[in-house]
Amino acid sequence: HPSEADYIAKSSCPESTFFKIWTRKEAYLKAIGKGIIDGLDNENCLKDELTREEKWYLHSLVVIPDYQIALCTKIDNCKINIRELFLSDFKN
Repeated sequence: HPSEADYIAKSSCPESTFFKIWTRKEAYLKAIGKGIIDGLDNENCLKDELTREEKWYLHSLVVIPDYQIALCTKIDNCKINIRELFLSDFKN
């Protein structure tokens, strides 16, 4: 999307900004049932709230340094807890 491209170009860290936008866009397109090919340049995922027929909310997270994920939900201000899991957490 042109606004996203401009945002990346003006960023002090364009690579990190690109991946933040990419993960948000991918999460949103999957949530609404569109593929990357169908909506890559048509959807602007800079805002946290997006509206089509329904409202969707984007949440960006840095799980570990240099790795970002995004979650697209119908829940505004959802509380997301990040917890490191170990193999021993799954053993009885």
